Amino acid sequence: AVLCFSHASYGVAVVPRAVWALAQEHAREIWRGVWMEEDRIEEHRRAFRSYACLPLDLGHVLEVGAGPWTQTRAILHTRPDLHVSTLNPK
Repeated sequence: AVLCFSHASYGVAVVPRAVWALAQEHAREIWRGVWMEEDRIEEHRRAFRSYACLPLDLGHVLEVGAGPWTQTRAILHTRPDLHVSTLNPK
C-alpha cells in the first residue's frame, strides 16, 4: 500500500513496533554489506507529488534517524542544490 501508515492531516506519526523492528534489521544487514535495495523512493516521490509543496528555499536540512534509506534522497533528485545533514543516533 502506498504510505499505508500515513494520515492525511499529519503524515506518519507512529508505525507498528513489528514494522520498526524489521526496518532496523534490514538497516543492520545493509551496514554489514549483506544486501541493499531501494526503500520505495519512487513510491514516496509519487505519493508526495515530487515534494512540490515544499518551499523553494529550505535552508540547511537535518534528517534525524535517516539510516541507509534517507528520505531526503527523493527530494535531492529534483532539488540538487539542497544542503542536507543526516544524523543517526545509536
